[in-house]
Amino acid sequence: MIGGAGAVAADPLSPNIVLILADDLGWTDLGCYGSDLYKSPHIDGLAHDGMRFTANYSACTVCSPTRAALLTGKYPARLHITDWIPGLPPENPKLIVPDFTKHLPYEEATLAEHFHDAGYATASIGK
Repeated sequence: MIGGAGAVAADPLSPNIVLILADDLGWTDLGCYGSDLYKSPHIDGLAHDGMRFTANYSACTVCSPTRAALLTGKYPARLHITDWIPGLPPENPKLIVPDFTKHLPYEEATLAEHFHDAGYATASIGK
């Protein structure tokens, strides 16, 4: 629970949850997953004291559909978010990209909303 003047004590039976989704991070790019090339002591500490997921996959090969799938629990095709969402369309695309939804529809319930309904304070930092 985030502290502050009006903060309420968190339920001691509810775990603290920090979910990190990093683009372009290979499964062996962190020390806690076996890297001896990259140093990641702070994330390694979180992994040591928390829970690691070792059998999973990305919903898509690019970031926007993967993020939307993680946030909603739905496959990218069901959300109609099947490619990365650019700030601007490419000027000279090599391939014709099919029409797809270029935002997460407001009506979609997200993990943050479900956690909030369960009494958690939530935040999204980054993209």
